[in-house]
Amino acid sequence: MRPGHVSPNGDGVQDTATLQFTPRSDASADSLDVLAEIVRLADAVVVDSLIAPSRLPVDVAVAVVWDPGALLADGEYGFDVTLDDGTGAVTERVVCVSDQVAPVVTFGAIAPNPFDPTSAPPDNELNVPVEVVGASDDRTTVSVLNAALVAVDTLGVLAGAVDTVLVWDGLTAAGAARASGRYTLRAHAADLAGNEATVERSFLLDHDGPTFADDNPAPVYVDAFPVVLAGSSADNDVVVSVLASVDGGAFFAPSFSTGVPADSVTWEFTIADSAPVPSSRDVTVRAEDAAGHVAEVTYTVGYDTPFPVADSTVVVSGDPVPDGGRITLRSYWNRSGLDVSADFSALDSGWSAGRESVVETSPGVYRIIYDVTPSNTRAPGASLVLVSGDTGFVIATDSLTVTLEDRGPGGKLVGLDRNVFDPETGDRVAIIGESAASVVEVRIFNLAGNLVRRLQGNGQVLWDGHSETGATVASGVYFLRVTVDGLEEIRKVAVKRGGGA
Repeated sequence: MRPGHVSPNGDGVQDTATLQFTPRSDASADSLDVLAEIVRLADAVVVDSLIAPSRLPVDVAVAVVWDPGALLADGEYGFDVTLDDGTGAVTERVVCVSDQVAPVVTFGAIAPNPFDPTSAPPDNELNVPVEVVGASDDRTTVSVLNAALVAVDTLGVLAGAVDTVLVWDGLTAAGAARASGRYTLRAHAADLAGNEATVERSFLLDHDGPTFADDNPAPVYVDAFPVVLAGSSADNDVVVSVLASVDGGAFFAPSFSTGVPADSVTWEFTIADSAPVPSSRDVTVRAEDAAGHVAEVTYTVGYDTPFPVADSTVVVSGDPVPDGGRITLRSYWNRSGLDVSADFSALDSGWSAGRESVVETSPGVYRIIYDVTPSNTRAPGASLVLVSGDTGFVIATDSLTVTLEDRGPGGKLVGLDRNVFDPETGDRVAIIGESAASVVEVRIFNLAGNLVRRLQGNGQVLWDGHSETGATVASGVYFLRVTVDGLEEIRKVAVKRGGGA
């Protein structure tokens, strides 16, 4: 008999049963009288006949399909097969169970929700009440699925009817907390007749605090109060509150916010000061989610008056400026006593803060002198220089462009006949000195700072794009540290394999 359990409900899963047997005889008969009936064991009533009295050959297998239809009541049924050789009869019975009722599975109230596996006990474990109503041979698998509905853990496989509480620690196999987000509990129950039931319940795993649209806000500079700070906070759990504090004082509610709790909250805080003095204020905005996680971001509000404003910044000398050359700027501001500085990093790879010289030559007029490093690797052309004026609480900026002198043939040290080449086509780059008598020494480095090749010659040297070992170098930018008659210069060249120069 297969299967031993049927569910004749018309769903295509175990709707029928197949009776298989082989008639045999101890006598010399070559055929037997065969009868196959189905008996409801609860009341011994014959409900169907699989094989009417028939004469069948011995030792020939018989297979009969029973399709009882959806009206068959659940219960146990005996498949009685009677064999008669004329001198006596024998009856054998196999039992099949009809079961059209699926197990019933329910989840109780899971807790805590939101769930944080990094919390202190007992809140570091998720309690999952599960109840299964069904037969002893039912099997129920309870799993945890991530947001993509992919199983990440199995909480247990339950046998039969059960009312229990399963526990999930929310950790990976390596012991790390799983990512914050929405997860799903899935319980799938099945019985031997093929009846199934599935229930799901979602919950939130959250061990992260809210996030801010700007986690590193730029300072806010003002010359009058009040000032409004605006932003937003979000969380995979809901944001339940947003508050602010000025310079460590008491927290206060926003002057405007979208409704909380919400997944994303937009807020504004009005910062007032009735008698301001030049100073800097730290405004801390604190957001909290439903799991009790807190995140903070600090805004710096600088106040001073009059607000520093740059009228203009001009080049006095040194435009264009060569590597190793000096540039002089004059910057005009609306007030004196500022801490003026300039950022030459876009112009000079060797720039560092404070290398420039700044003097206030007259009220609000500042002279800035800067010497470009001789080993500068910045590309020739226009570069942006930023000039800042700092009152101690408020910073304002100005900008201007300065041109870095082209270091081509006939320049201070050497020239290149090309700045891009393809060594796979036989191309070479020529590094040319000022005269045929110049001693040109070249060391070639990749972007990681590794020495690739050494070259030396009189007047010029040629690089064919190969390393010291003779291998063709990879495509990319290379630095040429060139020494000519004791003077040093850094140039750049690009290798582009497979594409020509």
